[in-house]
Amino acid sequence: NQKQMYQYCILPMMESSITNHHHSTVFTYGPSGSGKTHTMIGKAEKEVGPRRTISRSGEEEEEKKSRMEPDWGIVPRALAHIFTRLEDEKTKRVSKKGKQRFHYEVDLTCVEFHGDKLKDLLTTMNRTSSSNRLLNLMGNVAATESSKSS
Repeated sequence: NQKQMYQYCILPMMESSITNHHHSTVFTYGPSGSGKTHTMIGKAEKEVGPRRTISRSGEEEEEKKSRMEPDWGIVPRALAHIFTRLEDEKTKRVSKKGKQRFHYEVDLTCVEFHGDKLKDLLTTMNRTSSSNRLLNLMGNVAATESSKSS
């Protein structure tokens, strides 16, 4: 299920990224209909239910801060985990040192390659234009025009 897959495959990488302040990449590959989008996104149309947070062990805990749905895929789980951990770090620092400014930056790019087309999964427009195509430059593949959310 989505929870177990996240706990065993993604959570250790996310914890390492958060602790060591480095980048992570999750990449799925396979034929059409094999479940790549379901694994990455889950059931996006599902209404959000009770609020939950993810502990360092990856267990879901009922709480008021954030929420986790059983059908969520890697991307929403990772985002919930990252922001829950950042809030925990902020709370820990403020309680230790009093009122202190806590700054963090999260960058996310989420794209889908299908054939020779690139689709930005973070934009609200569902379009694929000729400028959103993969470029094959001297044997290297590069993506153009993806959005970056901070």
